[in-house]
Amino acid sequence: MRHLLVWGALAGTACTDLALEDADQQATDRIVTVHVLGRHYPARIVEGIDVLFFTAEGELRQRTVTDAAGIATGHIGNGGSVTIVEPVARRLVTVSDVEPGDDITVGDLGPTPYAQLRTMTLEVPPHPNAAHYLVQSRCAWSFYYAPLSTTIEVQLTQECTDHEPLVVTAHDSADTIIGYLYDPAVPIAAGGSATLAGPWLAPLDFQIDIIRDPRDAGFNMLLQRMQGGRPIYAFNPGTRSFHGDTYQETYPVAGGGDGTLVMFEFPNFTDGFVYQLDYRPEVTTAFTADLRANDLARVRDGLPLYAGPGPNDGFEGMSWSLDGPSPDVSDGMIVNLEAVDDEYNLTRWTFVLPPGTQGELRAPALPDDLAIVWEGLHYDYNRVLSADTPSSGYREFLRDAETQWPFYWMYQPTQARRVTVTAAY
Repeated sequence: MRHLLVWGALAGTACTDLALEDADQQATDRIVTVHVLGRHYPARIVEGIDVLFFTAEGELRQRTVTDAAGIATGHIGNGGSVTIVEPVARRLVTVSDVEPGDDITVGDLGPTPYAQLRTMTLEVPPHPNAAHYLVQSRCAWSFYYAPLSTTIEVQLTQECTDHEPLVVTAHDSADTIIGYLYDPAVPIAAGGSATLAGPWLAPLDFQIDIIRDPRDAGFNMLLQRMQGGRPIYAFNPGTRSFHGDTYQETYPVAGGGDGTLVMFEFPNFTDGFVYQLDYRPEVTTAFTADLRANDLARVRDGLPLYAGPGPNDGFEGMSWSLDGPSPDVSDGMIVNLEAVDDEYNLTRWTFVLPPGTQGELRAPALPDDLAIVWEGLHYDYNRVLSADTPSSGYREFLRDAETQWPFYWMYQPTQARRVTVTAAY
């Protein structure tokens, strides 16, 4: 079983650009390449991003910056780590257990969402009881309360290809879904039009069952129909509250796609929160959340979602434990630490870790001029994911894990290990 060693404090290490001074060390270290794609917001910056190369013992061995193409290289020995600092985007990424020859990519994939929006029209048959229609897909949508018309204006992003899956839902005056249309390959063309002939299908009954934790609280749930690994339809019933030992409710939802992802969150602002993510490669109609033994994560009792001043008035690290299936079923782990300033501007630090990592994680020591990106913030949120992915193992996983973690395949519960967060500091 792997345990992550504590090898740094947050800040206070004065450092300038480092050269490899030890010829013997340079002979044993070899090149690691880092590709920075930039972020969608506030701007896609790839040049001049600081990249830090650490030894396995946590010593800052080399510091460099990316070139105009977003590429940086550095020397590293087995077991070292790489940290990328993007101050404008308020993002930090640390990839652990790096080996010579590794090629690492970080950043946001694809074009900037909503940039250079285009439109097309979609013709649908009338539904006799509809008050409005809604179009959803991974890259196309209609405005929620557009006037009732069977000719719907659809917004298109740059991510759209020439054919996309579309889901259209009909809603009554109470905003309840009363029918849906689904086509897995609608022709997409800016300025063009397409037709969904129908007929309207009756919504599916989606049943949620909750086995209660010994507390009363509300919950949030998001259901997504997936196709090809991307969401094409989302349903959120809003915050619900319940009392007693169990809770059961049925919601009308759309079908379509080749999979279903349910994201369930049980917030409790005194004792933390529980969340469970459930992916099935089918159009499912039921979901069960057991708050006594949740699938993925649980913040320990007594740890608030928002913590006051701590070391550096901020957040240095966390610890967690794992149980469940063997760590061999996962390809790696993703840890996201989030902190905010006094105006609630969010900064995220993402860690990519080998499978089975547990114990204690502490942020690596940053040079003074970069430490200001993280110090002085307040702890806001954390998430630990044990990921079973299409990768063949950690060496492949770490190459682009930071770019991929938001996508559904990081959350497959059939292979997931339960993660219990035990402390944050």
